[in-house]
Amino acid sequence: MAVAVHPQQSIALDVSQAAASIFARSGDLVAEIPVGRILGSVTGEMLSVRAVAVADARHVEVIADGDFDPVRTCVHQLVADGWSVTVLVDLTRLGEAHGELRRTGCTIQPWWEADEEIVFGAVETP
Repeated sequence: MAVAVHPQQSIALDVSQAAASIFARSGDLVAEIPVGRILGSVTGEMLSVRAVAVADARHVEVIADGDFDPVRTCVHQLVADGWSVTVLVDLTRLGEAHGELRRTGCTIQPWWEADEEIVFGAVETP
């Protein structure tokens, strides 16, 4: 008897899909993509950073899922390229995000799960 194993979808993908659906409901052209598709050059861990890009608004929502080092590097490059950036961070890591992302030119927005849905809090400046 064969058993099918389906890998659990990553929480970063769940968060990016929830964020993208909010922008899409507003009529914005939005894409869920790795940050590397936006930036010209990325290396190492930056390759795995997911984002939601709202091209017309030149806005990117970066999902902080794990180490903040690659996220911080991506944020610096995006801001330097003229994008406005919000980093979506698990509510339990909000304090850490404030310290890690200070003086990067981005905002941060907490998210959490409620009734099996992703919920977003207020946008803050780190």
